[in-house]
Order: sequence, then C-alpha cells, then structure tokens
Amino acid sequence: MLPASGARRPAPDPVQHAVQHAVQRAVQPAARGAAASRLLRLLIGVLCAILSGPALGARVLRVEAPRPDGRFAEVTQSAEARLLRAGSTLPLIVGMDVLQGDLIELDRARVVIELEPGERVALGEGSRVTWGERSFLETAGEAYLRLRSGFSVGFGSGEATVDGTRFAVTHDENGVTVRVDEGRVRVIAGGQTVAVGRGQASVVPARAAAPSPAQKAAPRPPTAADISDAAGRADRLGLTVLIGARAIDGLQGGQTGLLRLGGYAALPGPLQAGAELGAITGGGRWHLEPTLTGGLDLGRLVILGEAGLGLGALTVGGEDQGNALVPILGGRARLSLPRDGRLRALVEARAGLSGRPALDLPVAASVELAVGGAWTR
Repeated sequence: MLPASGARRPAPDPVQHAVQHAVQRAVQPAARGAAASRLLRLLIGVLCAILSGPALGARVLRVEAPRPDGRFAEVTQSAEARLLRAGSTLPLIVGMDVLQGDLIELDRARVVIELEPGERVALGEGSRVTWGERSFLETAGEAYLRLRSGFSVGFGSGEATVDGTRFAVTHDENGVTVRVDEGRVRVIAGGQTVAVGRGQASVVPARAAAPSPAQKAAPRPPTAADISDAAGRADRLGLTVLIGARAIDGLQGGQTGLLRLGGYAALPGPLQAGAELGAITGGGRWHLEPTLTGGLDLGRLVILGEAGLGLGALTVGGEDQGNALVPILGGRARLSLPRDGRLRALVEARAGLSGRPALDLPVAASVELAVGGAWTR
C-alpha cells in the first residue's frame, strides 16, 4: 500500500546507492558539458528514487460501465460499482486502494484490480467479493485472474489455490466452475483436491462436497471472454517514445542524444516482444538504430534483450566511416511509473555492445538513460 501521509519513507537501499554512485563515476568522464552531466545525474536520481520507493498494493486499475449500445467503456467511477468499508459505502474510483476486509459489489459494471506488479484480477458483472491478504472470498459473479503463486480464491464450499496462472472462477446457482487458461490451479473442496491444468475445468456443484475431476473446458461464453480481455488488454499492444542521452560510446566518441520510437506486444504469459527505431546524434554525426526486442514483463518492470543495426554516418576517432552497418547487442530495464489511464511514463536504463572490427570499428560499450511514455490498449 502507499504510505500514509506523514509516514517515514524507507531508507534508500545501500546497494542502489552504491550502483548510483558507480554509474555517476562512469558517466561523468564521458559527459561533454556541465548541462549534459546534470541531465544524466538527474535521470539516474529519478530511476533510483523510483526503485527505492515502496511497492504498490492492491488498487483499482480500471472501471468499466455499459454504454447505451450495450458495450462497455472505461470510466473514472460508476454508481454500479461500490466498495463497503467499515460500515461506509464508497464508489469504486480508478486509483483507489483496496484493503483487507473490503467488500466489493458490482451490478452492471466491471472492474480490474492490480495487486502486485504484473498481477491483476478482473471482476465481472454481478460480482460480490470480500478482499483478503493474497486472497479473496467470492460469493457471486465471475473473476478472471492473472497471478503468480501464493494466492487463493474462496467460494464458500472450497477454494482454488494458485500455482502461477491465468484462470476464471464463476459462481452461480449451479455451483462454482474453475477454468484454467494458463498454468495450474488446485481446487480444494470437501477434503479432496483436484489439479486443473491449462485448457481444463473443474466444477464444484452447489449440493456436492467434492470437485469434479479435471476435464477439457467448454468454450468460454462471451462474458468471460470480455473479462479475460479486460484483465490483459492494458499490456497487449503499446507504442513507446523515449528521449535521453548515451555515454561511453566508442562509435560516436563520447555522449550522444537519442530519440526512440517503438511498438511492443504482450505474448502468452509474461513474454513481450517489440521493434524500435532509434535516431542517434552526436559529434556532428548521426545514425539510425532499428532493433528488435524481447523479454519478460514483470509488471512495472520489463527486462528486455535487443539486437539491431546502427547505420548512417558514423565517426570513429574523428574520421568519417561512411554508411557502415554496425551490429548491436544489448539489454534494457524499463520501469513503468504508476498510471491510471492508457498513458504511462517510462524510465529506461540500457547497456549495449556494438562494433565491427572487420570495418575497423572497435567493439564499444555504451550505457544510456532515457525517459518517455507509452500508449497502451
């Protein structure tokens, strides 16, 4: 959870402090000009401050209400979505914290709640959920979950325990159905446990004590498909814009400015892939860097590897090398700042190797920091 007003902020991590100091010492010799050095130090400070801050707890990420045509649209809040806390009834508002013991009631509304980074719960129309600590009790409706391990969903006659997966729990007059899209879930009821894998489902009938054996899941009804889409849609496609500076670059001989435009898409599980085009300038020269990226989406933090080419007018040791092609390999850590809408701010640290000795272009290491934003849907 976010700290209460006036609460003391946790002391900075000594490891992060050491990393910040080491990076500053490495960047400063290569920086050209006091203004550029200040910019780099500011970017480093912003990154370290965010990483040392407290982790976010469960919060309302999305509220959707029906339009006159029957389709759902994002809203800031809706009278159809309520939260009951300590005897008071509050509207569910985007960005609101969800606390242990809160009761969430939805009529004609859908809500997506973010737990830890990369973990989300989407609640469908008619849901009634009492929130717990790494758990909740569902008494009505449908929930679609994208979670890691260590979470359980209770439904009165039993519970579903997560081993790291995407799955749905539907509660109606006939009982409870647990359907798994990815990973594995253990359904526990009546003293018996059934393991449900990808593409399977298990049913706990309203008047039965034990869950049914796992079997192939029936096709999802439209409502469940909509909920599934709401749970993962925010990270499926995106467009990024990043502006920053690069230092310790043997190809350009010092510090350069950069502008990168890119697109990315979420793949099954935590995988992500994308492509970018960077425009790099420095020392009176320029070149372009088309790259392909792939990596793991960990929620607020994305770890990417990249491969690409540098092409254009390159300078080595003050001499123009013409339109040489230079292979590039690297890795990135991309941090997303908290967001309430489709726009998010990004801070990215990148390290790479480039060069081609056959063209007398030395293998060079570079580090860069960039800030920007992403549009997602």
